[in-house]
Amino acid sequence: MGRDFGTYDKDANGSLSQAEFGVWVSGLRKASEPAFAPGSADANVWVGQAFAQADADKNKSVSQAEVTNFLTPKK
Repeated sequence: MGRDFGTYDKDANGSLSQAEFGVWVSGLRKASEPAFAPGSADANVWVGQAFAQADADKNKSVSQAEVTNFLTPKK
């Protein structure tokens, strides 16, 4: 996951903006759900909700630790 984080952190500031996060999670969802349409109105709502959930400290960006926590299945 660490290698992937750097790929999506386009400005290399150590965190993902909602746009950067959206590209990543939309790609993940599209890979597992081919009918998913990144960029559609529904997809944008979903990305916004996912970003809000992943942004645990509510600082309007998502750190690598927050992404790891978000993507780790809950027990």
